[in-house]
Amino acid sequence: RAMVKLLEASASDSTQEKLFEGMGRMASEQSVRGIMIQQGCLTTCLQLDKGEKPNEAEQKILRQARSCIAKLLVTTNPSILTVSQRSGSIGPLLKLVKDNDATDLMHFEALLSLTNLAGFSDETKNRVVAQKGIPTLSYAMFSEHEMVRQAATEALLNMIPHPTM
Repeated sequence: RAMVKLLEASASDSTQEKLFEGMGRMASEQSVRGIMIQQGCLTTCLQLDKGEKPNEAEQKILRQARSCIAKLLVTTNPSILTVSQRSGSIGPLLKLVKDNDATDLMHFEALLSLTNLAGFSDETKNRVVAQKGIPTLSYAMFSEHEMVRQAATEALLNMIPHPTM
């Protein structure tokens, strides 16, 4: 909770980057993900992604925040999330998949999270389609990393019931 409070204050770019990096490292531990979501980490990460043109420092912060979202949602049951958390997570996750400077692990975790969300409901499938996610997922299927290709394929398979597919 303390990290969320620090981020809500006007923190410098370097402080924000380190706080999101720390939250990402904490989110690597599966047993604390639910507590982190309850304490507002997911909502804080989602609020950061405004969609404007970020400078290089802001891009690094956004990458850390999106990676934290991915880590939090890899194993989280989407039914415990609010509607705004579920639908709001899709855009940042797709942006992380498109980010050429992100690591293969970041791509992989984002794709697993998208698989989790896309398999949840028609509402989340519609959101993936509205965010132009199908071309992004298709592109990720041609990654050099085998696990990224598999995760992208799984995410697309969860989209099959959608009429666009």
